[in-house]
Amino acid sequence: SSNSLQSQLSDKRNKNGGPTWPMFDCSRTARLYRSGIITYHKCLVDTTNKSMNPETGIYKVASGQEGIYQISFTAKYVANSNGRFGAWSDVIVNGKVVADSQREYNGNSGTEISTHSIILLHELRFGDRVNVVFNKDGGSFIHSDDDHDVHFAVQKVSDLSQ
Repeated sequence: SSNSLQSQLSDKRNKNGGPTWPMFDCSRTARLYRSGIITYHKCLVDTTNKSMNPETGIYKVASGQEGIYQISFTAKYVANSNGRFGAWSDVIVNGKVVADSQREYNGNSGTEISTHSIILLHELRFGDRVNVVFNKDGGSFIHSDDDHDVHFAVQKVSDLSQ
């Protein structure tokens, strides 16, 4: 279960003498048809002490959580023939796009489906806000179900150099 995994992560890190580094992996279990900040139905792992809010889709870096982070987002996009640009997502830090992925409609069928992942490293400091925004045209959407086709995963990988 995810709670026992969280306990194992906490125990393992604490045995090394330090606090658990913040990390989370939140997923959706239903399709997303509207544009905007992506929200999540479940966090499979979360050691952020509630700094990640799945209901708002925003991770806000708390005091003591500063560092270099690996940020990743995976989604299954369905691009519809009634739109030109399809479906795309932007990884946002403090209101600025730092990465994106897109599934354009290329005219091959009524819909075109593909899974895309974004992975990047980014410095995050106290008070920084990280989220993912979904954009679309026409009838395009993000597919997800009980297979957790959508994941927003962020983990601290290093302290900031002084």
